[in-house]
Amino acid sequence: MLKRIADAIDRVLEPVVVAMLGAGLVSVLLQVIYRYIVSRYTDYALPWTEELARYLTIWITFLTVSMGLVKGLHVSLDIGVVVIPSKLRKWTTLLGRLLMLGFTVIVAWEGYSLARFNALQVSPALRVSMFWSYLAVPAGMLVASLRLVSLIVEDLRRPAAEFGLKKKGGASALF
Repeated sequence: MLKRIADAIDRVLEPVVVAMLGAGLVSVLLQVIYRYIVSRYTDYALPWTEELARYLTIWITFLTVSMGLVKGLHVSLDIGVVVIPSKLRKWTTLLGRLLMLGFTVIVAWEGYSLARFNALQVSPALRVSMFWSYLAVPAGMLVASLRLVSLIVEDLRRPAAEFGLKKKGGASALF
């Protein structure tokens, strides 16, 4: 059940992230056109394009953390895993996931505090509350926390023999 919820969130997030990426691309393209072409003939500029691209990049970065967890795309060290007996690999994986879960929960909590602290600050060009920019941190970390809980539950159900080094995209990973 938890896995289905996490998968559903990822299915919703993927098109949202793609749309954000497209909007950021259009924003940067507009900025280049206005800076190097339109500014030659007029004094008009689009000051909000750079700011919009920056905030979209922040949101994309934090919203895709959980997708990277599922696909095993985050950086990991497997130097110690090769010397650990296969029966202990399950428990080291679980310990790693629990540590990551603790980290994401703390960052989500502190990120929300930071977002609330900056709520009265307004961005210079877009004139929106900085709360919305800072909210990317707790939002992304909450989604990652949910995904980690889902992965921990899956790992607890898997037999220890299934835990080992598998090749993923040219790099070895434990999962």
